[in-house]
Amino acid sequence: MDMLNLNELEDIAVNKYFGNVDKKNLEGVLSSLNSDISINIVTDHLTHTGLDEVSKMLLGYFENYNKLWHGNFRSIIDEKKQSIVLKFDWKINDKNNKEDSGSNVNVFYFEKNKISKIWIYMSTQDNPLK
Repeated sequence: MDMLNLNELEDIAVNKYFGNVDKKNLEGVLSSLNSDISINIVTDHLTHTGLDEVSKMLLGYFENYNKLWHGNFRSIIDEKKQSIVLKFDWKINDKNNKEDSGSNVNVFYFEKNKISKIWIYMSTQDNPLK
C-alpha cells in the first residue's frame, strides 16, 4: 500500500481536518477520517469511536460555537509510522460571543491514507468536544 509523504500527512491534518472544522464542514472533516476512527480526548478520559459518534461530537461542537479557529501549527511528522504531532493555538466564540482560547497538542495516526486515530491533549478544563 502507498504511504503518505510528509506534505500529504500535514495537508490532511491541517487543511482537510482542521480547515474543515473551522468552516464547520462536517462532510469535509469526515472525508479525512477512516470509518473506524477513534478520537481519544486524553485530558478528559473520553473516547469517540466510529463516524457516527464522531459526527455527533462534531455537530455539538459546531452548534455550540459561533466561531472556530485553529492555527499557528507546529508539527513533528513521522512518515515511516504515518503519524503527525501538531501543537497549535485555538480560539472559539460561544453563542454569546464569549471567547475562549488556548493551545493543544493532537497526535494523528493514519491508515489507508486517512486519519485512523487522534489523541487530543487539551489546555482547557471545559472540554468543548463532550
